[in-house]
Amino acid sequence: MNKHTLNRVKKNINDFIMKNYTTLFANRASGSSNAQAESAAFVVAGEDILSCTKILWKAKDELRNSMEPNKEPAALINECIQELCEKGFLLR
Repeated sequence: MNKHTLNRVKKNINDFIMKNYTTLFANRASGSSNAQAESAAFVVAGEDILSCTKILWKAKDELRNSMEPNKEPAALINECIQELCEKGFLLR
């Protein structure tokens, strides 16, 4: 089996976060009472991303198939957060 580079792993994690943003953090928007407010944009902090178990499991799974399987998932997620901030997708 081919092992993925760390850059490929980060891309997969970032894609997972971007594609599943609203479902991963639905509880952040669910406090509102009307449908319009629920569909409005909401802000998620880096700490929220780091504490999301689905993202953590995705990172662990991706690292298993990588060239650096011993890298800490939290460190990988931090690097992904930094990349998403640099690209303007997240605010720090």
